[in-house]
Amino acid sequence: MYQAVTTYLGPAMRGLFPMLIAVAVLVALRDAWPAAELSDIVARLTRIAPGQWALSLAATAACFGCFARSEAAVHRALGTRRAPLAAGRSAMAALGVTQVTGLGPLVGLLVRWRCDPAGGLGRAAMVTAASSGAFLAALATLAALGIVSGGLGGTALRIAGWSILAVVAAGLLAVALNRRAGRLPPLPLVLTIAGWAMADASFAACAFWAFLPEIPYLQVLPAFLLSLGAGLASGLPGGAGSFDLTLAQSLPLAAPGALICAAMAFRMAHVAVPGALALAALTLRPSLFAAPDLPARTATGLAPPPDATRAEAGLLHQPGAVALLRHGRPAATCWAAPHTLAQIGPDYDGYTRADTLIAAAWEQGRMPLAYKIEERDAVRLGARGWARLRLGAEAVVDASTFDPARPACRQLRRKLRKAETAGVTIGTDPACPADMARIDRAWQATCGPARGVSMGRYAPCYVAHQRVFTARLHGRAVAFITLHQGAREWTLDLVRWDAEAPDGTMHALVAHAISAARTEGVTDVSLAAVADGARWQPRGSEGLRRFKSYFDPRWRPLYAAAPSRLALALGLADLLWCIARPPETAPAHEDDETSAFVHSAHS
Repeated sequence: MYQAVTTYLGPAMRGLFPMLIAVAVLVALRDAWPAAELSDIVARLTRIAPGQWALSLAATAACFGCFARSEAAVHRALGTRRAPLAAGRSAMAALGVTQVTGLGPLVGLLVRWRCDPAGGLGRAAMVTAASSGAFLAALATLAALGIVSGGLGGTALRIAGWSILAVVAAGLLAVALNRRAGRLPPLPLVLTIAGWAMADASFAACAFWAFLPEIPYLQVLPAFLLSLGAGLASGLPGGAGSFDLTLAQSLPLAAPGALICAAMAFRMAHVAVPGALALAALTLRPSLFAAPDLPARTATGLAPPPDATRAEAGLLHQPGAVALLRHGRPAATCWAAPHTLAQIGPDYDGYTRADTLIAAAWEQGRMPLAYKIEERDAVRLGARGWARLRLGAEAVVDASTFDPARPACRQLRRKLRKAETAGVTIGTDPACPADMARIDRAWQATCGPARGVSMGRYAPCYVAHQRVFTARLHGRAVAFITLHQGAREWTLDLVRWDAEAPDGTMHALVAHAISAARTEGVTDVSLAAVADGARWQPRGSEGLRRFKSYFDPRWRPLYAAAPSRLALALGLADLLWCIARPPETAPAHEDDETSAFVHSAHS
């Protein structure tokens, strides 16, 4: 019935219809409001101490500040890149005006559009909807907590309170368990928005309680929140009538004159004063709300610079990777996990600078994580208070001095002879995509599904950016490897073989790649990482370490680091999920190095 009526009235009347309903209810229930003498109300107003006014005004300022912080976080969740200070000022102006005029969402939309004309009506509408929804959710959560903990109302109200808490818990759980970045906001950002919104509602209750100090704050809080919700639903200026009537029903033991006096004083301090300031700012100082949008901190579809120190910068070509920008140029390769922004390896100049990563993670509402960084960078970040963890070690071969004839490569020579005896030939020309796809499918059938992020799935568009070496047996492709190419190093990436590849085939491929690197003047060839130590020993890591040891490499320790131990644990768990379960709809690729957490099938 309600929907049919509002549809008939049209969009312009839909906002006014709740107000008409509220007025009708007030008229119908006018006798339910407790009687209070006007002289008693005036006398109570004159007896309000200056300290009470100061407390209410201070709580109001804190309330508006929290609302500004909450809306700035909403902008981050929506990816608007609106400057936080300008976004916060727009939020405070919208809140101040809507409290005076009523029709909150509509007026808030217009005020935000007035403050941010460059963003357009669409951005103002998105922000208004998200910000209003976040505040109402926080209001309902706080009210429910007050109801179930303080025993406010009857059984039906307590059941409603528990139901609200169950819905909120289910929503937070859904966000926490979300495994697809971009589908839902990151959990840290959701908690940030919720925290500021709940603080906003709590300070608003404090601004009212300042005029009703004879009742404990924790008893006033749920009653105030229920009343505020009723006032917002009515759409009337200051929640007139609905707020007061609900307050009287929620606090039946309070004197009628005291309630009316507190409500009137609250509207003066919390509604009239901010409303006047907001209108003055909008009229006299519109420049307060003007600010250029923040520059983008990350971007997709970019290529690493040709002079990148580490060859693994080529991971940026993988679907799902993002470039961390510094001064508008790609500075590092990152992966946006559901709740974490992980930088994979050092910056392209060889060092790990946390400031840009922190800023980009903050902008997206994610936790920053530096993954697979060198010991010197881990020590530097540790000096800044970051928690760090050794993941494993990377095998690096000096191509300029590599010689299979030296004593340390005795086992390698045996493997190379086996491959040569079997008739394996190594070529620098890639196999045709059909053969490479066939080998990749055979490898996955034997070793399990390919991993994600920095571990690998084959895709022609990705391999096109790499150096490929192919092993053939009697002219038929049976194995291949790919390597990232850098200015001074190559890094082993995909390693694939089928069941027909003889023993020693993969050793011959890697040895040939090292020789080719030396011919082209490349100093180092990284054979990628393997877990070490007693802390992390995924199945297959010993076989992988043995394979790489055949080439007599030097071992370069790799670490992960995050601002705290909790952030480090959660960030690694978040990244681990992305590695183990890459998006099914994304084009496949990645590299084949082992990590400290994910099983490697090489042996």
